[in-house]
This record gives sequence, C-alpha cells and structure tokens, in this order.
Amino acid sequence: MANDDRKPPTPPPPARVPRPAPPPVAARPAAPPPKVPAPASPPPVAKPPAAKAPAVPPPVARPPAAPPPVATQAAASQPVLDDEHIEELRPSVASLDELLSRAVGAPAEPEPEAETYDAHEAETFDESGEHEAVHAAYDDEEEEAPPPPPNPELERMLQLAALDGGKSIEGDPVLAEIRKKTSPATKVGLAIVAAALLVVGGFAAYTQKRAADDQKLFDEIAHMTDRDAQLRALTDALGQISNEDLRVRILRNLGHYRYAPAVPAIIEQLDSRGVVRRHAAAALARIGSPAADAAKGKLLEVLDDTDVRDRAQVVWTLAVLRESRASDAILEAFRTGLISKIEDYDPRAVAETLGTARLTSDEILMHEDDSVRVLTAHALAESSDTAVVDPLVRMLEAEIGREDDQRNAEVLRSAAAALGRLGGDQAAMALFRALESGAGKRRDTLDALSQAVAGPALAKLLMMARTPRDRLDLARVVAETHDPRVGDALAAQLDSDDEELRKVAAYGLADIGDPRGQDYLLEVAAGDDHGDARRALAALRLTANADATQRLIKLMTARPGRKADVMGALGNTGDPAAAKVLVAELEGDDSQVAALALANLNDGPTFQKLLKLAPRPAGLDLGAVSFNDRSSKNDGIIRLRRGVIRALGHYGRPEAIPVLVKIVEDGQDDYELRASAAEAVGKLANAEQMRNILAKLGSREVTRAAKGYYIQALWQRPQPELHDVLLNMVGSDEPSELRRAAAIAVGYSADARNDARLITLLEQERSAQQAALAISLGGGEEATAKLIAKMIADADIREVVREAYLNADIRWFDALTREMFDDGSVYRRLRTAAQLRDAGEGFGFAWKKVIDLLKRKGDGPNAVHPLYVREQLWQALNGDDEELRFLVATALYDMKERGLLLRARDEGGPGGETARAVLEAATRLGS
Repeated sequence: MANDDRKPPTPPPPARVPRPAPPPVAARPAAPPPKVPAPASPPPVAKPPAAKAPAVPPPVARPPAAPPPVATQAAASQPVLDDEHIEELRPSVASLDELLSRAVGAPAEPEPEAETYDAHEAETFDESGEHEAVHAAYDDEEEEAPPPPPNPELERMLQLAALDGGKSIEGDPVLAEIRKKTSPATKVGLAIVAAALLVVGGFAAYTQKRAADDQKLFDEIAHMTDRDAQLRALTDALGQISNEDLRVRILRNLGHYRYAPAVPAIIEQLDSRGVVRRHAAAALARIGSPAADAAKGKLLEVLDDTDVRDRAQVVWTLAVLRESRASDAILEAFRTGLISKIEDYDPRAVAETLGTARLTSDEILMHEDDSVRVLTAHALAESSDTAVVDPLVRMLEAEIGREDDQRNAEVLRSAAAALGRLGGDQAAMALFRALESGAGKRRDTLDALSQAVAGPALAKLLMMARTPRDRLDLARVVAETHDPRVGDALAAQLDSDDEELRKVAAYGLADIGDPRGQDYLLEVAAGDDHGDARRALAALRLTANADATQRLIKLMTARPGRKADVMGALGNTGDPAAAKVLVAELEGDDSQVAALALANLNDGPTFQKLLKLAPRPAGLDLGAVSFNDRSSKNDGIIRLRRGVIRALGHYGRPEAIPVLVKIVEDGQDDYELRASAAEAVGKLANAEQMRNILAKLGSREVTRAAKGYYIQALWQRPQPELHDVLLNMVGSDEPSELRRAAAIAVGYSADARNDARLITLLEQERSAQQAALAISLGGGEEATAKLIAKMIADADIREVVREAYLNADIRWFDALTREMFDDGSVYRRLRTAAQLRDAGEGFGFAWKKVIDLLKRKGDGPNAVHPLYVREQLWQALNGDDEELRFLVATALYDMKERGLLLRARDEGGPGGETARAVLEAATRLGS
C-alpha cells in the first residue's frame, strides 16, 4: 500500500510497560509519534462467534502478577472453590484471564513500528487527545465491536488451574471445544497460556504448601506444655518460618517471656525491614540489659535504614540498652516526641543514657517548645542523681518567670514532683517561691512540698509565709507530717488572728500528743459550732490532762448535747476527780459512754461498782435470743449492762472473769449481753483460764447456746500456749463455727511453728476453709504460698476468705492490741498480707484490712490509738531487721504517713535508706 513504505512499529518489551494490566477486553493501541500519517485500515482478523473483533491490536500483556500473601492457616488438601478462595487468587486469575482473552477473543495483529519507544510518553499520550484522533482513523470503516461476554466455565477452569498447578484443566471438555474453534495461532497462544497456568498454579501450590508447613510447625509449638521447651522451639522456628505474621507472633512471645537465649535469633530478624524489625527491637527491649547487649551493634547498623514506623522502636531499644553511641538519635527522638509514645516508655532510660549534662543544658531546659520542656521535666524527675536538683530548680524558676499564656502547668508539676522526690532545702525554697508566685496549680505545689520536704524544713517555710492563705495551707501540710519536731512552729500559730489557722495548729499538736493546744481546744469545745466542738473534744481525748477536768465538767452542764463527747475526753484526763461525775451518768442515756470512760480512768472503787451492776437483776427474765424477742421496758437495763460489761473487758482486770462467765452461761440473760461477756472474757483470760473455757466447749457442762457465745472469746487475745488444743479443734468434728473460731485464734498468733499443721488442714476438705482463714492472718511464707494456690484453684475458699475481710459486719479480724506489738505478731501479719497482695490475684484485701486497723482509733487501756501505732512503727523502721524495715516503710506510706518517712530519710541510718527507697519507688509508680 502507498502508505506502507515503513515497517510497522514493534511492540515494546513487556518488562518496560509500567501501566497496570487492563481488563480482559481489546484496548486501543498506543498512538504513533506525531506527524506520522495514519496507517491504512488493517486487514480483517478472525472474530469469535457472535461478536466483532475490535479493529485495534490488543495491548501487550504483562507477566502474570505475583499471588498475594498466603493465609497463615494451612489449606486443605482439596480446597473448596468458594468466594474466599476466588478472592485470594483474584490477582493471578486476572492476569490469566487477560492472556486467554487475547488468545481467544482478540488475536494480536501487527501495528506500525515506531522509531523509538518511551514508557512515559506511552503513559501520557492518551491524555493529549492525539490518541483519539489516530483511533478514529482506524474506525473509518467499522464501528468498534463490544467485548466478548464473560465465560463462567472458562473462569471456573482458570481458578481451579491456579489452585492445583494446572492439573485440573488437562482433558477438560470446555478447553477441548475451545481448541476446535481456534486457529493455529490461537492454539499457540493457548499453549503459552497453559504454560503460564502451570507456572502460576505451581507457584501458588508451592506458597500454599510453605504456608501450611509454617502454620503446622507453629501449631505444634503452641500445643507444647513445657514452657522452657516451647520457648526453645519458638527460637529455633524463628529462622525457619517465612510467614511474616507468624514471625511477629514468635517475637512477641519471646519478648513477653524475656527469653534471653533467643537474643541471637532475634538479632537476625533485625535485617527484615518493617513490622518484623519493629517487633524484633521490641523483644530485645523487653529482654533488656545485659542479656540483649549483644544486639547493640546490629541496632546501630540498621538505624540508618529504618523508616518512621520502626525507627522509634529501634531508637528506644538502644536507649533501654543504655547505648551511648546512639545518644544523638535518642536525643532527637526524645526532642521530637518520637519515642514518648512507645508502650513501655520510661523516662529513666533517656535520662540515664543521655546523662545529666545533655539533659540539663539551657538549650533543653529553656526550650521554647513546651512539649520538649515537659519531656525534659519527666526525664529529670526519674533521675536518682542529686545533680539534677539545681537544673530542676532553674527549670522551675524559669517556668515561673514566663508570661501566664506561655507557662506550662505540666512542666511546673513535673519539676515540682521531681524536686519533691529528691528533697532538700534547695528544693524547698524553689517550691516555696512557686507557691508565693501563684504559678501553676497551687495544689500541685503543696503536694510537691508534702512529698519533698520533711517537718522541720516545712516549719521554717511556715514561719516565713507572708500571706494568710500561704500560712494556712502550709500549716495544714506541716500538721499532716505527724512529726514531733514541728511542735514549736504549730504552737506559734495559736496566737494568730486567723481562727482557722489556730484550729489547724491545735489539731496538729494533738495528733503528735503535744498538750499546748489544750486551752484553745477547750474554747472551741464550748463554742457555738457543734461540728468544730466535737472535733475539738475528740482531739482532747489525746491530750487532755487533769488541768482540763473542771472545764470539761462545766461543759457537760453548759452543753448537754455534747455530754457523750465530753465524757470521752474526761476519761482520758487520768484525773480520779472525774470518776464521781462519770458514775452519776451511769443511770443516764449515755451510760455506755460513761462506763467506758470510767474504764479508761481505771478507777479502782468504780471497778467494784461495775462488778455489782454487771449481772442480771434477780427475778428479771431477759432471755431474748434476738432483737424482736426483747421487751421495750427492759431497754434501760440492757443499755446500762451493755456498757458495764464492755467496760469490764476494757479495765483489763482478770477478777471480772467469774462474773462474766456467769453471764455467758445464764440462759435467762439477753443474747447480746452474753456475747459481749464472752468477748470480754477473751480479752481478760490468761492461758490457764482459757484452758478452762476450752474444756467447757468440749464437754456437756454448758449448753450449746453458751458454747456458741464462748466462741467469741477464742480470738480476742493470742494464746500461744493453746495452739495444739486449738489446732486439734480445727480438725475435729465440732461445729464449723467453733472450728473457725479456733483457727482464727491460731492465726492471730502468726506463729510459724503452726504452719505445717495448717498446711495439712488446708489440704483436707472438711477443715480447708478454717485453715485458710488462719493462714491469711499470719501464715509463714510457705503456708501463704499454699493458700494463694488454693484460693486460685478453689472459688469457694477464695470467696470465704474474701468475704471475711470485706464484710463490714464481720469482726473476726478487727483485733489490734498492744500485746500484738509487744510479741511481734502484728508485723508477722503484715508480712502475710504483703505476700497475698503481691500475688497479683486481687488478694490485697488482707493488706488493706491491716492498714485500716493501724489507722483506726481504739478505746480502752488494751486498745491502741494511731499515735501509739506511729510510735511503734517508727521504732521498727529504725530497727535491725532489714525486711521488717521495708515492710513497715511500705505500711507507713499506705497509711499516708509520708512525714515520718521523710523524717527518717533526713535523719539517715538504715531506716533512712529504706524510707528513701520506698519513696522513690512510689514516685516512679506515680503514686
């Protein structure tokens, strides 16, 4: 032809065509270069039945696309062709569909050869509009035919071929029919397609088998029961498994269990970019130094080859391993906030790796970006180096000096908290200036002062305060220290014109047993505010002496509505002159309070009077077994005798036991009074007297009802001499209530010599609940470990113990006496409670109960008050027993007695070191 003097353009090589594979229909050809005459209409080509072939050559097919990642679950040997399988193979099928459509429905035909081929030009040429012009020249004679309709059978065949490597299409009748209708050229195309199918199908089969093998190996390891063997197997599998998801799961397990032997295998995974490298670095960080130190070199090597997704974790792992060579990267990641979002981020790692010098430069401390200052304050707050105190002071003062809209509250809080933990006079003055300036949240600054500064230094600040608000707030902080050394500073506030400040000072003096606030407290007690008066009278119960007796007696007449509170204060004056007034009140509505006040006075003549009032009046039947059985006409006598019987127990005089025993065994007496009498017997009886009680419990001498009341006596006072008898009772056939009481009595002694018997009883179904209660009160380390395992495995045992501690109506574990401090049983109970708490199974209820008891205000000469408790704990904190020092320091912290810990910290010695360690640990935990 006239216009055929040039060779047709040669199609470009497939590898150079970057455009994605088109759908399986004929497409328009790439246009020739500009200014080339349009070729004549191409010769007719074969068309599939019922459709016209498009008058354009098809695009060059790309190589078949790689299949997607294979699922981690192993495929079945004969896969079911469902939607899920089809979707998994869709990329491969699309490529095959494209090949076959070109071979069957649109055979290739030559097109003019271009002088050059440019992939970019081919991509952009269509958009110029010239492609459409050339295409129009091809379509002069005939309109473009529509694409051939889809062939479901053909698609099914291709999908099956991709699944089984092409085997399923051999001998397929549909394919045979297609072959009959095709030309030799088409048959060649089909041969190519078949070969492609075999390649793609074979690759799919290979990847499926590899995925199945990986999953099978992982599943076998997952079903192993030996943890060490399982971790070894996971380590070995890490280098064998190709599936990325499974490798990540292995890395997470090795990191979770901090399996140090896996470090070499984990290091190898750092060569894999992305999610695998990220999890490998995370696992190394969890394993930590020194076990993972061997990874430092590889981490530094891959650091420059990481993107933003895995760089943070690699940098953080280097910080955890304290790799100073990465300090620039760590500082940059710290400055930009890149590593602060890591799950296990700990500012201490940054502070220790970078060192104080780099973190405390003015460039960082005074950075204009407040987020950098916040991170710096957090990091410095975690440093245990006292060298950061001066930089923190500079940081705090610089923040205070900023304009209000530029000042960051979190920087102030963190810097204050850090100074609060490190303490010292320098920190105290910086925080004091922050308080005076009004910068930041006032509560945060006051909290930091209470955390940082011990009593004497706080007292100095109180004396320096210039505004009423600062003096009042500082006085509260000083009073809360319960430090005897602050007495003078508090006493100085009693002359203030600020009534609220005077009250705070007086109450603070009372809490440390200092009587200098007594006169002011008496004024408040006589005032018009009933709430303040009651609080003042409660404070007087701690410090009132004989000098207050007459003013208190007058107050009973002047303020009859406060009579009960006044009598409580009178009972603590120690003045025999108060006894006459209190005896007169035994006939009044507050007879019980009067009786207990007399017991606190320990007045001898009054004791004899109470002994006569205790028994049931002759001829009066009070035999009620419940509240509803009582007659209202007996309310007065029951109220009087209730107070008298309780008072006899508080007196601490064993000569009251015969009278009390008679009440317990009197079948015509009231149920509540009989129980109170039995409780009083338990407080007063010595070991020999308790043997007599136990003998009664095992005989027919007393009624079953009396035995039930005597149970209350068993746990009121530890009796080590009776342990064998009590343990025998726990394992006996006696009623469960009696066995439980015997077990609790054993538990209060917290004697390790009982552990073997208690462990045996714990393993026996009949006595397991009783033994559990005994061990929870004071079992040794082995017995408590057995109890923890038992409570985890047995829901019934767990609930019995939990209910005994958490039910406010159950008073089995409420005893706390001076004898328990003298014999050390209270400290053994603390050890047991701490072991239960540390089990991590929600067993902290025992610890909470002991802490509540140590804070509770008790009545009677044998009871204890927090003032006494603090004195005893202070002695233990400064004793020779290191384990006990730590235990007591932790208890003081949970009692919110931080002031005593700060006092110990400042005074030094073994107790000071322990106190410092507990305070630092609490700060790190954010407590």
